[in-house]
Amino acid sequence: MAINAESRNSVVAKGDTAELYAYLYDNNDQVVVPALIDEVNFRVKDPDGVEVTAPGVVQADGAGFLRWADTDITGVYVWIAQFTLTSGEKRSYRDEFVVQDLLLVPSVTQDDKIADQVWLRLEDCFDSREGGPHLRDVTRAYFDKSKLHHFIREGLVYINNYPPITQADVSWFTTDVPTTDPAILAIDPTATETDPDQIVLVQATLLATIKHLMRSYVEQPNVVGANIQWMDRRDYLQRWQTIYQIEWDYFKILVALWKRQFFNYGRSALLVNNKAGRFGYYPGFRTRNIGRGWY
Repeated sequence: MAINAESRNSVVAKGDTAELYAYLYDNNDQVVVPALIDEVNFRVKDPDGVEVTAPGVVQADGAGFLRWADTDITGVYVWIAQFTLTSGEKRSYRDEFVVQDLLLVPSVTQDDKIADQVWLRLEDCFDSREGGPHLRDVTRAYFDKSKLHHFIREGLVYINNYPPITQADVSWFTTDVPTTDPAILAIDPTATETDPDQIVLVQATLLATIKHLMRSYVEQPNVVGANIQWMDRRDYLQRWQTIYQIEWDYFKILVALWKRQFFNYGRSALLVNNKAGRFGYYPGFRTRNIGRGWY
């Protein structure tokens, strides 16, 4: 009977209760009514791998519910709600919630510096179930700032494969540099500031993240044969494609400026012919107004 389930994902503060909900849907995409549900049991595994089974409650709207109180360990808790129907069928659904210590200030890593800047460009895009995309409300996984760390390496691929080929890593863009602000230097001669090259990796990671969002919107239903009002999200993919192209054009400007340092334009190490000499190996970098010899 039941072919799908829906849960309410959440982030829980350490020591708070986690409200676990799960719904069963039948083949007509309707919530299975409580009269058809015999019982629901929950299995919860904490971050240390300890698993506990607890009986849940079938609510009036058909939801299986459990209030989980043992949240003293921070990390990801995996849980399964198993419904037993009056027909004898059993249907399970797996989900998870995250317990965080709100008083803990984690140390900032190199990846965090990039993720913070990319998230700043995306955090206003997510809205409620009624007014915005599905990525927070009905997704099967979490999309938040922590996931951006996975796209930083893909951003480095964009940068390193843009000619000329390089082998840059995250430290090239996240190591603070001595400040040049006279007002700050007057107070602290050893003061530093954010690496101005950081924006290059931020932009590359943003591109990789937007591409992920585009993939997330591929499967969107098209309501046909029905006279109803509904939230049309089918053009979200095209909208993100437009944003991707805008950000890609900006990235090309940034990475081209950053890559100039690897062409060694300021060094006298190129033999330039007076007829068809090439200054560097980019098309268009030519000179016809200098004699033979080292320049």
